[in-house]
Amino acid sequence: MLLRTLAPLVVIFLLSACIEVTENESELGENKNDPPTAPSDNSINLTGRVADGYLVDARVCLDLNDNFRCDDSEPTTLSLAEGNYSLQDLTQSDVDSHSIIVEAIAGQTYDEDDPSTTIAKSFTLSAPIGQTFISPLTTIIKFNMDSGISYTSAVVQFVSKTGLSIDPTVDYIAAQQDTLLTDVERSEYASAHDVARVITGLIAEKFDADSGILFSDIITVIDNQIARISDTIETAKENNEDIDIDDFI
Repeated sequence: MLLRTLAPLVVIFLLSACIEVTENESELGENKNDPPTAPSDNSINLTGRVADGYLVDARVCLDLNDNFRCDDSEPTTLSLAEGNYSLQDLTQSDVDSHSIIVEAIAGQTYDEDDPSTTIAKSFTLSAPIGQTFISPLTTIIKFNMDSGISYTSAVVQFVSKTGLSIDPTVDYIAAQQDTLLTDVERSEYASAHDVARVITGLIAEKFDADSGILFSDIITVIDNQIARISDTIETAKENNEDIDIDDFI
């Protein structure tokens, strides 16, 4: 338990340092006296993955009008095996200005954690601008940033609440396949996947119960339960018990 308590403090320090260096380097690279960079006419393709478990046949788009849904006029595709997607013919300006949205569709999308059936309830996921791995964890971080805090603060806040000792924005499924990981490190990525499962279930349940509710309000309610979710998952693991989504609704 002491390791579980100290680990988040270590990762918070390391994440804060890395993010701060990156942000400072970006600021140093901007000089108001420099001439503006000419826009490029070259289109780009953006590839990534979507997950609770990897989601297949989910709608993925670049949210050009920032309305948190995929519109017909926006670059859109469907996710493939292992949650892979590719958005074609984008401009760098759009990629740098808008988030990716994932719409998991009831009766169409399936989760590779349970590939025998499609999902029963629809839900939507997203991530901070520039991130291509989309998950329930990145969704929480993105909406906390939308409330006015920095990327650094949003990540640190999430790590502090969950007690995780890993970067919550990485692909926690692929990371578990790293043969160089210790058992403790692999367990942390597995815990991130467990937290993601619960968050997804809550998003789907709450949106299904009240389709008129603002998504930001759903995320706020869930974010306030993150610490309890993480603690409940750890206790269930220790006692070899299953997690019941109803415990958090």
